[in-house]
Order: sequence, then structure tokens, then C-alpha cells
Amino acid sequence: MAPVPPGSVIDLGQFGYVRELPPGAAGLVALRLDAAALAHSQGPASDRGFSDVRIVDAAARQLPYLVDCTDEPLSMPVALRPAEVAAADLKSAPGHSRSAYQIALPYPHLPGARLAFDTDARVFQRRVRVAIEHPPDRHRRGPWAEVMAAGDWTHADETSGAPRLVLYLPALDRADVLLVVDEGDNSALPIASATLLLPSCRVRFYRPEGEALRLVYGNRDATAPQYDLSLAAPETLSAPAQEIAPGPETELHAARTPALVSPRVFWTLLIVAILVLLGLIARLARGARP
Repeated sequence: MAPVPPGSVIDLGQFGYVRELPPGAAGLVALRLDAAALAHSQGPASDRGFSDVRIVDAAARQLPYLVDCTDEPLSMPVALRPAEVAAADLKSAPGHSRSAYQIALPYPHLPGARLAFDTDARVFQRRVRVAIEHPPDRHRRGPWAEVMAAGDWTHADETSGAPRLVLYLPALDRADVLLVVDEGDNSALPIASATLLLPSCRVRFYRPEGEALRLVYGNRDATAPQYDLSLAAPETLSAPAQEIAPGPETELHAARTPALVSPRVFWTLLIVAILVLLGLIARLARGARP
């Protein structure tokens, strides 16, 4: 395919995050969107689907791209740490021993994902829940739990390993959840590992020769770009591409600080304040006359 010309110039100040892209030969590349990009962009968790993602050159011109999401997940190990729980329905009770663990997610605002758990145990039956604890509120006197996912984990064959338990985790605005295992009267089920399975998406675009490129995202007001490259989607999505990863994420602090009022409202309020002040001065001047 012939080189794709760059698009229009954008205002980078409207975006919250920027990442350098590694240099390389001209041609089709596939840029994998990692957990940071998924969490901080209008990604697959949004009905706007990556509408704020842009690839730009040194002159802030857009490079047309296509999003390519596959069934193969983006896998990330997550740590499990024993946790103290406050909600009554998560605590142990007579005949209902429970183990609780805190799961630290890499970022808040991740899209819907799956949590996968592995164990070395061979014969067991457990009810497993992923939950969030909330403090007391006007409807509840004590701490309470919101169950985000649940499933039964069972294996009864001593000669084979247990299957992996996979639970769907919806999009959350926080970076920690609880794993609670109902142990019954048994000892704690050993959890060998926990893995976060995120949507796997890549941005495919044609890299020009010798250009310094950047990935930007984090603009809630951005609308989905409309590129002519979409007309060549079958060819672009099926052709071999060089896999690349973005550099470290840099936050553009100014862009992440929302304005309290729009410029139009600011000037309107300022004019009204000036008129009120002039009226008060005029009244005081009339009252001061003999």
C-alpha cells in the first residue's frame, strides 16, 4: 500500500497523556495498547471506543490508524495479599470459614476484564467471590459488601490438576478488590496465582520514514476520528505488521485540570460583576451628596 499522508493538526494541550513511540523502518506497525492506555483513554469500556486515541508526528499532525482488537487477552499477573474484612457477610462465621485477599489492580478505570485463579489443590469445592467493601451509609449501619463476580470452583480428580477459575470483572473506578473464598470447615484453599486478563487491542498505522511519533490520549471531549484509511480496513488489518510498544506514560498536568467554568461563562460573570460594582459606586456617590 502507498504511504498514507498525515491528517489534520490537533491541539495536544487537550490530551492528558503522551508517550513516545520507538523509531523504526517505514511500513505498517501494530502498536499494542497496554493497561495504562486502556485505563486512561476512552477505551473499550466506553461506548465511544478509543475516540480520544491519536498518533501524531512532531508537527502534531494526526497519522490515520485502525483499531484491531483480538480474542487473545492481555495477561498481567496481580498480587494477592491476606486482607482483613469489615463487612459481616465477608467475615468468617461458625461453619463458614472464609479466606479474604486483597487484589491490587494496576490502575483504576480499567475496562471490563477477567480475573483468572490457579491452585495446586486436587480435590475441593469452594464458593469464590470478588467484592468491594463500602463504609456505612444512610441505608446501612455497618460496612457492607458489593459482590462484583462470583463462581463455584470444584475439582474431584486426584490424578489431574484443577481447572483455572475465571470470573468476569466489570469496569471499576478503583484499583483494588477483595477475593473471598468460602472454605466451609476445610483449611484454606491455596491460591497459586492470580492473573488479570484485559482486552487486547492494537493500533495499526503506516509509519513514515524518519518521523518522531507520539501516542496521545485522555481527552473526554474528543470525538472518534474519521480517516480514509478505514476504506482499506480489510487490507490493513490482515497484512503483516511490526509489533511495537509505547514508551513510558507522561501525564500532561495542565490538560488534566478541568476548567471550573468555560471562557464564555467567565466573561459573562465578570461583566455582571463590573455592572453591579458600578451600580454600587453610583449609589454611594448619590448618597454622599449634601
